[in-house]
Parts: sequence; structure tokens; C-alpha cells
Amino acid sequence: MQYQRNSARYFGIEDVVYNVPQSFFVEAGFVHDDSISDYLKLYQMVIDGEEHAQADIHFLDEKNNDLWLRIMLRRVTDRGASFNQVIGCGVNITEEKVKEERYVEELVYMSGLQSEDLLAKFRADLTRNIVVDYVGSSDVLLADDSMTYSGVIEEVASDMVADDMKEKFRESLSIGSLMSLYYEGKNEYAIEYQRRMKNGTLCWVKTYAKIFKSPEQNDIMCFFIYLQH
Repeated sequence: MQYQRNSARYFGIEDVVYNVPQSFFVEAGFVHDDSISDYLKLYQMVIDGEEHAQADIHFLDEKNNDLWLRIMLRRVTDRGASFNQVIGCGVNITEEKVKEERYVEELVYMSGLQSEDLLAKFRADLTRNIVVDYVGSSDVLLADDSMTYSGVIEEVASDMVADDMKEKFRESLSIGSLMSLYYEGKNEYAIEYQRRMKNGTLCWVKTYAKIFKSPEQNDIMCFFIYLQH
């Protein structure tokens, strides 16, 4: 197999590599164990007659760093319709995969989170303006999955947040502000404020927000945790 120089540089290999695909994981160890099966299937699809084949493959570069490439292969035939070569390209999707992994890790963390100080936890789909998987303490009447996210923020700000913090609460947790943080490369935010509980008492609450892109829908999602201080 012949590689372009800008592709070969990821692995520190020669422009021409023999015995592909086996040499890439048996001899060189560049394909991560969790992708060997997909890597072999990718090549086998083309060998078996598929015109196009594509897969996301987990590699390890020459410094043993994680590298995800979206590999696309295409059969090329001569005029006599005899199969003689494959043209392929790879797109570096490492950043995308890392974000997916962080999203899943945060989802697992939130699902298992239990604390005496926990008042509420939920996800908000900022793209669609909806609340997902709300779980709240019996002391708090915050939201349910039928409410819009912007509706939740407005209700909390109007009825439950201390007067001197209402506008900051509305503005900092608005869809626009959280979206701006995400597109600026920031994915965490926290705000502390006084909040009125159902029994009328005031307590200090700290809200943590973490913003990710959903790997399933590509929507911008925000994970919220409300802790009593």
C-alpha cells in the first residue's frame, strides 16, 4: 500500500507499506485492540465487491497517542472491469471522538450521582429548548420533562431566586449565554445564589453547568447539578 507523506507522518512509516491491513496491527501495533475487527471488515468489504467502505478506526500514533481516523475506501477498476486497486483517505476525527467520550462519561457520572446536598440534576437540550431526565429533591419544585428549558429558568428566577440575583441568574443560564460559552471553547460554568425552598426558607445553592455536543443528535446539551451549600 502506498501512503501520501502527510498520512504516513502520523505513524512514522515509509510511503509504501506491505501486507496491509495485517501489518498495521500485527507488526506495527498502530490499530487499537478495540478497532481491529472493524479495520479488517473495512478492507474485506472492498475485497468482497463493495464499491465504497467507511469506518471510524481507533489508531495509536508513533508516540502511542490515541488517534481516530474516519477511513473511506473506494474500489478502482480498469476499463476491462477488472479490480486492481483501492483509493482511500482518512479524516482526523480525534477531537470529535474525545468530545463523545466526555459526553458519555458525564452522562454516566450524573446518572449515578447521589448526595445529601443534591437538590436537582437534569440535562437540557439547548438546541431544542427542552428538559431531559429531570430528578429533583422533594424540597424542590423545579421542573419536569414537559417544560422548556427557558421556561424553567424563568420560573426559578421569578419565584425562587433572591431579588439581587435574579437578572444574573437569568442572563448567565440563558440558552444564548451557554451556547456562547460552548462556541468559545468553554464547557463549564457555575453560579452561586440564594434560593427560596418550598417551605419558604432561604438557602445558598450552587448550580454547575457542563456543556457538550450530543453524539447522537449533534444537539448542544447542558448537564446541570444543583447543590445546597
